Amino acid sequence: MKNHHPQTTAVAAGVLCLHLTTSLFAATDIGTLTKGVRTYGGPPGCPALSFWGYATGLEGSYSPAGLTGGRTLTAAEDFGCGPVSSHITVDGFSSDPGSTWLTSVTCNGVARLATAASYSYSGSTAFWQWAGATFGLAFLANGANTSCSITHN
Repeated sequence: MKNHHPQTTAVAAGVLCLHLTTSLFAATDIGTLTKGVRTYGGPPGCPALSFWGYATGLEGSYSPAGLTGGRTLTAAEDFGCGPVSSHITVDGFSSDPGSTWLTSVTCNGVARLATAASYSYSGSTAFWQWAGATFGLAFLANGANTSCSITHN
């Protein structure tokens, strides 16, 4: 059967090629988060602002914290007055990688897509936050281990 629209085939093939190329460069790093907790006096209406999970030097641990490409996971936490949001921070960038550097994070069996997160960058650290969505870390026993995977470019 003859294709009457050769430009359509070329465009479709180009999109397919681009998609496969992007997938080839993605990496998935798997680590173990050991849950810790820290609590501060919260803002008005929130007697205690708590963080559950891992943040370098503050609570919990994560191993291995090193990610493919030389970056370091410095936090993976749920936080709020009661667990209301979650975030991760990745350090070691020489310039802003953009929000699309991260594809997804799965911790404690709960997946979060980077496209659903708010994003910011400061210094060498990138930050993704999921407002109103948690990894369920608050409900684990303190010191409990859970698996996390981080898929990124």
